[in-house]
Formats: sequence, C-alpha cells, structure tokens
Amino acid sequence: MSTTPIELFHKSLVEQVSDAIMDMIEREGLRPGDRLPATAVLTETFGVSRPVVREALKMLEGRGVIEMSGGRTAVIKPVSGEVLHSFFERVLTFEREKLREILEVRYGIEMQCARLAAQRRTPEQATALQELVAEMAQHLDDAESYAELDVRLHLLVAEATHNSLLYHLVHSIRDVLRDVIREGLDHRLTASERHLVQVAHERVVHAITAGDPEAAAKAMAFHFDDALRAIFE
Repeated sequence: MSTTPIELFHKSLVEQVSDAIMDMIEREGLRPGDRLPATAVLTETFGVSRPVVREALKMLEGRGVIEMSGGRTAVIKPVSGEVLHSFFERVLTFEREKLREILEVRYGIEMQCARLAAQRRTPEQATALQELVAEMAQHLDDAESYAELDVRLHLLVAEATHNSLLYHLVHSIRDVLRDVIREGLDHRLTASERHLVQVAHERVVHAITAGDPEAAAKAMAFHFDDALRAIFE
C-alpha cells in the first residue's frame, strides 16, 4: 500500500503551520532578535503535534526567517540576502546556461543603483568610491584582486542608494558572480580591454560623485553592455 498520500498530507500540514507562524509574527509585530513561543506553546496554539511544529520551524529556518538558538529556541533573524544568494548559487551550479539571464537581471538592478546612488550618496560615500576606483587601477594585472575590488565597488554603489532591498539583491548576485568576473578578466580580456573596463568603472563613479543620476545610469549601462559582449561573444 502506497504511503505517498500520507506524506503529501503531512507536508501540506507543515506548510500550513509555517504560514500560520509567519502570520503570527506579522500580527504580533515581532522584530529581528525577538523569540518565538516555545514549541509546546506553538503545538497547543495550532493544535498539531510537536514533530509538525518542529518541521515548520525547520522550513522557516531554511528560508532565513528564523534561527534556532541553542537548538531549541527560535529567534527571528534580521532581513538579509542569504536566501537570494542560495537561489542564485544553485542556479549557477545546476543551470549554468542561465548565466545570461542572471546578468540581465543584474543589468537593470545596477542601472537603478547607479541612478539612486547619484541622488543619495553622502560626501563620505563619494570619497570612498573615488578611493576604491583608484585602487582598482593599481590591480588591473591581477585578476583575482581586481575581481574582489570590482565586487566591493558595486556593493558600495548599492549601499549609496540607501535602499536595503537593492543592496541585498546586488550582494546576492555579485557574490556568486565573483568567479565569472575573475575568469573574464583572466582569460577573455586583453590588457587594453581590461583598461577599458577600468575606464567604464571610473565613468560610473564620476557621474555618481557629480550627482548626475542619468549620466550614472547611462555609464553603468555602457559598462554592462561591454561586459555582456566580453562574456558571450
């Protein structure tokens, strides 16, 4: 006799309890760092067994909503790009052919980041961008170092938007693309082409520090058009 229907019912119940816990978090205004009620309390509240509650908590932990402190107490985690990072990492691992799609998503996000950064960056962030792009110029012949600095630059641009969701999106995508950047610099680009990559970064930074949002978005688009050609042509 097949046990599949029972398994499907169990999974459905776990998902329902997981959703109910999320509703409870929102309804009670719980914040990162707050603790959820004990498993025994949740069991009584939702009228289900302890194993179901434990599986529901594991599901929420896997989504990055909570973490189990000491293996027993569920604590709400701060919002982060952890789940997005895992998603993009899995896409690149198992569906490498979707690299272009990821880069196209990144294209639009980073153009908006450049535009907002030009409007919202602080004087300190403008200085940090200028210093970082100058440091990048010193590492054009070192693909690994340049790739790391490239990631830092784009994260700093995202930070300058003062939009935490944009920052998490950029962080989650940029981190999994670090190897792609390094490979492109090391194997696909000549010395003169690497210099053009640096010039493109400098144009983005100049427009942001000058407070010109449209020029910043245009410079970022130009940079990405060149990057896509270098990778796929």
